[in-house]
Amino acid sequence: MIKVMAKSFFKLVFTLSLVFSFGLGSQESKGFLSTQDVYQSIETMLEYHVEYKEFSSLLAKRSFKIFIDQFDPYKMYLLASEGKVFLRMSEEKLEKVVQGHRSQSYEGYQVLNDIMQQSIKRAREIRKALRPVLLEEDLFLSEISSESFPQTLDSLKEKIHQKLLSFLISEKNLEGVENFSMQERERLLNLWEEKMCRMEDPYLESPFSSSSFSMHILKAFAKSLDAHSSFFSAEEAYDLKTTLEKQFEGIGIVLREGVQGVVVKSLIKNGPAEKSGQIRKGDLLISIDGHLVSSLPYVEVLSRLKGERGQKVSLELSRCQASRNEVIQVDILREKVIIEEDRVHFSTVPFGSGIIGKIEIPSFYESRDGASCVNDLKESITKIRAQGSLLGLVIDMRENSGGFLSQAVKVASLFMSGGVVVVSKYAEDQMQYLRNIDGKIFYEGPLVLLTSKASASATEIVAQALQDYGIAVVVGDRRTYGKGTIQYQTVTGKSSASYFKVTVGKYYTVSGRSTQIEGVRADVEVPTSYASFNIGEKYLSYPLKNDQIQSVFDDPLEDVAPRSRSWMKKNYLPRIQKKLSFWTEVLPLLKANSKYRIQHDKDFSRFMDLLKGGLKASTHSEDSLDGVDVQMSESLQILKDMLFLEKSKKNKI
Repeated sequence: MIKVMAKSFFKLVFTLSLVFSFGLGSQESKGFLSTQDVYQSIETMLEYHVEYKEFSSLLAKRSFKIFIDQFDPYKMYLLASEGKVFLRMSEEKLEKVVQGHRSQSYEGYQVLNDIMQQSIKRAREIRKALRPVLLEEDLFLSEISSESFPQTLDSLKEKIHQKLLSFLISEKNLEGVENFSMQERERLLNLWEEKMCRMEDPYLESPFSSSSFSMHILKAFAKSLDAHSSFFSAEEAYDLKTTLEKQFEGIGIVLREGVQGVVVKSLIKNGPAEKSGQIRKGDLLISIDGHLVSSLPYVEVLSRLKGERGQKVSLELSRCQASRNEVIQVDILREKVIIEEDRVHFSTVPFGSGIIGKIEIPSFYESRDGASCVNDLKESITKIRAQGSLLGLVIDMRENSGGFLSQAVKVASLFMSGGVVVVSKYAEDQMQYLRNIDGKIFYEGPLVLLTSKASASATEIVAQALQDYGIAVVVGDRRTYGKGTIQYQTVTGKSSASYFKVTVGKYYTVSGRSTQIEGVRADVEVPTSYASFNIGEKYLSYPLKNDQIQSVFDDPLEDVAPRSRSWMKKNYLPRIQKKLSFWTEVLPLLKANSKYRIQHDKDFSRFMDLLKGGLKASTHSEDSLDGVDVQMSESLQILKDMLFLEKSKKNKI
């Protein structure tokens, strides 16, 4: 039964890939998405989704709210009277929307789109009228709520006014200047207007002659399913693919639109631009292959820098040198750029007769050419061992929001002899068991996993699995993020014609627990900068509920084909990781020691005072006090306690 269900599920994956590679390709390859494409896309995602199988009044209601939110997140366009008509639709009207979908008609969204068009024209007039005031007034902000739509036209004008002031103040701080001249303010307001028009223009296009309207419906619908289903434009898909694979093809520069124009914000380490030695942070980009940057939309500037490896790109840049501007001509070949800053890296700390390894895993990445998180992790542990006797490991995943499920399974498998790492449950209770059948442990010894409220998804699989087996001690915020769902995505496919991710199931670790909503609870609580913030799955719109399945410490092999079951019984079952109890037994002592240290450590006391005062959630490197990473310092102390307790146990034996 389970085997047949699994087959049907993966057949659906293949079918979905074909639909989006060929079924929609006839339209989207020409840059156009029709309402027929909207219908087909929605029906396909519904077929695939773990919970919702048909377009309903509930999903219609949600989609109108999201349609508005994605257009006007800061409540700077629509008046309350304009928005509430669509936010408080009767069941009868919602049912008409459902029937409209079935006949491939989306009139309700078109009516809303018409109102949005009028609000854009109104906002442009307001911004135009505010310009003379903004050129001369003091840069001072008033408190105006962004959580509700303005009730009156005057309150709308004031909200737009404050938003423009906020932009000018932000740019002033970024540029590090006391104040802007009138000319600089003029340039910044022009920059703001360009940015706003880029967002607004697609809404001003006719729904019948542009795919933007269809894209907005698909984005709203996908988000109505749950917190993690999404539909992407080609540009968004490219960015997400880069994040997942930690590489792209280009020249390796990060740009920023500023008061002077498009400026080089930073260079990616070991990218073509950095290796050339000719481009510097702060350089002003003048032209790309002879095309003046000042005459190009910013999106096109970014697009022109992308391209296949081996292709040449010619840049003209301006650099301020000794109070004069120097013009620089640079020819660079595009290459595969590896984003090394976001990959696994390590350091060591001497302790006793050996060393303790500190490894940071920023995400669970994987690319088609073999670069992956698990390979980098194995290489890091190997290099640490080459430096001395490896006594223990602290793996830092505070900023790790997830990645590929397959990588999470492989990473967890490095620390266990065998067994179920995670169980995926799909629609109609179809189960897939992801196991470690290797039978080899790459690292065996004291292990601390440092997490935070920002640790999510694949990170939670690793943390919960190793906690379930008693292999590791989880340290950090009281709980992690709480994303326990699985998404299928077309973003990293070679020939995807449309880009989306849709929630297809939930995952459960060997104990039967799902991290959905609940997250992974820390064994030893060590607050991070995220501790006082409302961060997590439960704060998102439309999260799926938490539930549990039966534990599978004794693997039933239910999903294994009969021809493979005898091999698994002989070669796999005897090597399944046994649930360890030692770290659980000494946990009260680890907690007590840690609590005492935190209360008496001056650096941690300062950190806690900052936390109570509203410390901004940011990367842990920025949270450090005078160069001290207080969470990592305490994690090392916990690991040293573990080493001491482990040694005491061996001496007793």
